[in-house]
Amino acid sequence: MAAARYADRAIDLENLPTWVDHDLACTVDLEHQLASLDGKPDQVSITLRSTHVYRREADGWRCVHRHADFMTPRQG
Repeated sequence: MAAARYADRAIDLENLPTWVDHDLACTVDLEHQLASLDGKPDQVSITLRSTHVYRREADGWRCVHRHADFMTPRQG
């Protein structure tokens, strides 16, 4: 599991667009993380672009999909 590679993690979320309809919602965030990877003592800075899709259910909102990828510099 990918989460097992991270330790001492701090996350700061930067919300980009959010879309909400009656029974469906979507958020896009930048996740700025500072974490130790693979047991190494030094922390590294990581920025992920994450998308979450939520569905309204009888007991509230439920996350039904998450996708995150590393931000890469724009080419050309």
